Amino acid sequence: MLPLAAALQLSALRSAPRRAAVSPQMGLLDGLKTPQTVGEAKDAFQKAYGRPVGTIEQVFVQEILSLSQMAIVASNYEYSRVWSAGFQGLCEIFLSGCKTDGDREAIRSSMCIGLGMDPSKVKRDAEEVIAQVSDGMTEEQLFELSDLKKIAAKGNFKYTYVLGTGLVKMMQAVNVEPGEASIDRWCEKLNLRPNAFKRDWTYYQSAVGKLDAAKEMMLQMQVSAKRQEAARLAKKAEAAAKEAEDAEAAETAA
Repeated sequence: MLPLAAALQLSALRSAPRRAAVSPQMGLLDGLKTPQTVGEAKDAFQKAYGRPVGTIEQVFVQEILSLSQMAIVASNYEYSRVWSAGFQGLCEIFLSGCKTDGDREAIRSSMCIGLGMDPSKVKRDAEEVIAQVSDGMTEEQLFELSDLKKIAAKGNFKYTYVLGTGLVKMMQAVNVEPGEASIDRWCEKLNLRPNAFKRDWTYYQSAVGKLDAAKEMMLQMQVSAKRQEAARLAKKAEAAAKEAEDAEAAETAA
């Protein structure tokens, strides 16, 4: 995994606002292609996004592009709506620090383009599969979904961090607490190996915790800056008032 904690700490010091996003993605969807290297994925992302990415977002983008590109060129890789749900969920969390909704969406869609995927389809697939799961479904009923049956039937379905996040979202949608026992149970049902899933769940929890800590640190810094500014203005106002009083006293004496 990439050094997310270090990036979060650096990002907490960032205070300068960024301009609203203007994405140069028009016309790129016709030329979508699966990147054969991580470098190709990153180049396609940058061409779509067209400008520098902030510290937290940069680490997240690099991580997901790298992990996903290596997965999609594997012989046993197959696209799944579960993957799209995980991708959407990760973007919602780790792009939450973007200054505008437009910038957040530009990064998300540019990542899809970098991986040779249609951003609208990925988003639609994520929304549809989560809506199905959220409709009062039980855990046993969930395993009858075609998306999960397809994973189980393949036998060696390519597992990724993003897919694991999608499975976590589905667990939570049917009130299953992610953990050792539930991951073992789900992996047995889906013919997946549990060790990588357990490792990624631990990493995910840690990364979210560090992100929350960075946000809290940034909030405290903003509050402190506002207090200092208020104190500066109050001191300035006090000095102006004293200057006016002195001028009035001098005028009265004259």
